[in-house]
Order: sequence, then structure tokens, then C-alpha cells
Amino acid sequence: MDNLKTLLEIFWSFLQVSLTSLGGGGAILLESQRQAVTLHHWVTPSEFNEAVTLGQLMPGSSGGLGVVVIGYQAGGWLGGIIAAIGLYLPAAILTGLVTHLSQRWQHSSWMDALQQAIVPISLGLLVVMAGLFSKTAISHWQEGGLVLIVAWAYWRWHLNPILIILATASLGFWLPFAASP
Repeated sequence: MDNLKTLLEIFWSFLQVSLTSLGGGGAILLESQRQAVTLHHWVTPSEFNEAVTLGQLMPGSSGGLGVVVIGYQAGGWLGGIIAAIGLYLPAAILTGLVTHLSQRWQHSSWMDALQQAIVPISLGLLVVMAGLFSKTAISHWQEGGLVLIVAWAYWRWHLNPILIILATASLGFWLPFAASP
């Protein structure tokens, strides 16, 4: 019975994440962290970061794949599947509905206003999530400096994210501050 309760909690939690997050994969991270770390204690903050990082390394929705990893940790294989269903089913239904309605009312002024309002909301959620990640992922000022350098290089030269991941992972083996706890 405990397993069924856990699976229902996983479904309900990620259903809420899906219905309250705007802006795609990155925007779901804030509420996912609240559900998985703060409310249910399925994972620690570091494990949450690792799940999201693993999700970003795989093809597909980065936030969604991290949710599957969290669901797996909380409820095994079935927990991962239930987490994905809870996350994607409402979004799929709402996407179909919104697509239909936006085509119907595409020339209305309130539709333009709604579309313009979603962009800053999504950006704000991403900035907050970046701040939360930095609290557990950056433990030395050198790491913070490396993050700023990498972000600037990405912005300046439009580098391929795979190259950035490989380069920073390689640096982690050689930099003395990366090896210390």
C-alpha cells in the first residue's frame, strides 16, 4: 500500500508541476525542486541537481528527463513512468486545446498580450532556478568565476553546449578547487 501511495504522490506532484509551470523544460525545475526536495524529500538538493544534469545530457526535454530520474528514485521504474505521465499528459492536453483556441483567436489583442506576458514570466522562473542551483553547485569563488567565464563565452561565440560540457568536465579533473569538498 505504501508503494501505491508513493506512486499517487509522484503523479499528483508532477501533475501540479505541469499545470503551474510556464516556459518549457527549464521552467519546471523550480516547482519540481520544491516537490521533490522540500515537500516529499525524495532526493537531496545535490541529487536533484544531478538528476537535472543527467536529464540535460540526454536528448529530449531536459527538465522532463530529470523528473523521470526523480520519479525513479522515489518509486522505481514505475515511479519514473508515473512521473513522466503526470508531467506530460496535462501539457499535451493543454497544448492541443491552446493550439485550437489560438488558431481560432489568433488576431485578437488579448492573445498578443498573453503571448508577450509569458516571456518575462518564464525568464524570471529560469533566473530563480539558476540562483537555487548556484547555492548547491558552486562552493568556491573560483567555480563561480568559471561559470561566469563559460556563460560569457557561450554568449559571445555561440559555442556548442556539448563542447562546453566536455570542456568544463575536463577542467574539473585538473583544477584543484574542483576536487576539494
